[in-house]
Amino acid sequence: MLLKAESVSISFGRKDVLRDIDLQIDKGDRLALIGRNGAGKSTLIKLLIGEIKPDTGSIVRKTEKIGYLSQFPDFDSNLTISQVIGRPYGRLSRIADRMQEVEKLMAEPPEGADINRLAEEYSNLYEEFTSGGGLEVSSRAEEAMKQFGLPPSILDKKLSQISGGQMTKVMLARVIVQAENSDVLFLDEPTSHLDMETVEWLEDYLLKYRGALVLVSHDRYFLDNVVRSVAEIENARLTEYRGNYSYYIEKKMAALEIQKKTYEKNRKER
Repeated sequence: MLLKAESVSISFGRKDVLRDIDLQIDKGDRLALIGRNGAGKSTLIKLLIGEIKPDTGSIVRKTEKIGYLSQFPDFDSNLTISQVIGRPYGRLSRIADRMQEVEKLMAEPPEGADINRLAEEYSNLYEEFTSGGGLEVSSRAEEAMKQFGLPPSILDKKLSQISGGQMTKVMLARVIVQAENSDVLFLDEPTSHLDMETVEWLEDYLLKYRGALVLVSHDRYFLDNVVRSVAEIENARLTEYRGNYSYYIEKKMAALEIQKKTYEKNRKER
């Protein structure tokens, strides 16, 4: 087990977004999160990765090696593409941030600071950062650009200077270059703005990826080929189906037909 939501509920104002959600993600899982716009798919992802906390229930995380592609990335538009792709996420990001803090403390130690202890902490952090592939991220940036059909020269451009389609590719590249060091990837609308050739490349890549995968996408053919189970969020509740998207549609239609017949039967009886 990598991640688990137990009886999780969250509301925004008076609206129940998720109610009594149970979901477990294990090693090797291939899960599609589906539901109408605003159903709570992105909210559930943010709960699972720890960006927000539930009102009730609990989230259990057995790994911090988590990659996340947000549908609406939040980066400083003045950053260059190279800076964005080279910036680690998840556990490596927290290690990098702490390394910077320790560097500042060592450069200007406060009164009573233990320099030897700080140096030892920095050494341990650096070892953990390098063993986790932190130094390799930037070196893979140019290769990632080629894979997504972008010229290497784009690395020097700022986020404010690229198109929406290029933005999607850049953010996806950032996740992909670090995917080998992740136990689970969360991809929220990864095929948005992508051309067919890039979607096919991404599909092949994800089929070979060894970690767990959670996808949000409206591309049914993409989901059919990549996922092995479906979790639907409807009316703040979650229902799981073991199978690809076509299997889910088949079961969903059968359930709706039963509901329709039951409704008609009850209406006639009334």
